[in-house]
Amino acid sequence: MNDCKKSVDKKGIKLVVFYIKCPQVIEFQVYARNLKPPGEHPCLNKSIKNATIDFDITELPLIKTVTINFDLFSKADIANFSHIVFTSANGVKIFFEYLQKSKTDIRTLRDTKFAVVGKKTADALASYGIYADIVPQIHSGLELARLMYEKCSKNDNILLIRAENGASTIPNILSENNINFTDMHLYRTETDHSKQELLNLCLSDTDYVILSSGSAAKAFSEMADTSNVKLISIGNETTKSAEKCGLKNL
Repeated sequence: MNDCKKSVDKKGIKLVVFYIKCPQVIEFQVYARNLKPPGEHPCLNKSIKNATIDFDITELPLIKTVTINFDLFSKADIANFSHIVFTSANGVKIFFEYLQKSKTDIRTLRDTKFAVVGKKTADALASYGIYADIVPQIHSGLELARLMYEKCSKNDNILLIRAENGASTIPNILSENNINFTDMHLYRTETDHSKQELLNLCLSDTDYVILSSGSAAKAFSEMADTSNVKLISIGNETTKSAEKCGLKNL
């Protein structure tokens, strides 16, 4: 697997960075040449932002998020859970939208502990005035599951908020260790096929594509001509997802 920092440290490469994302969440980035950015992107990765080579930056969403299971959420006793776990900023956003829609008083969660998969999700949670109790140092479902196993007892009751088509790493580990949890799917991610033509136009003069999630890999594999594209994966879980989608050159 290629390393992102190595790719941006190469001198003499003029790159355009495309942010391919779900709402609130960066999904993957496409690096291309000679295209103009539409504006500022505060979520720009610091290692890229501080690079000495010349970057132009633009944004191209390829994935859309569809909310589901509000009825299931509204019937759940949210205050009954000792921990609530979020695997994405999307999950945080939809959770609080559903809280408001179901007229659930947030004060019922005063004794609840919150766990998140990484800094971006922690920041999303903090925007609602709640600071995560459990945040892995490495952005990884596996690392979060390991922390949950270490910090939770068999008397705890966990609510796991995630995508319907998300990775099963966390629920699998919780199940294997007999930890009580409810797996609640509040959304699913779908490929936005209307962007296929634009994506391939960008890829015609591209240096690298960075995949930062399994859903990004899936969307990219469905729409892109990947024969000559150099791919960079953000981590092992994303690499496995990309390989399952038939993506090579990782």
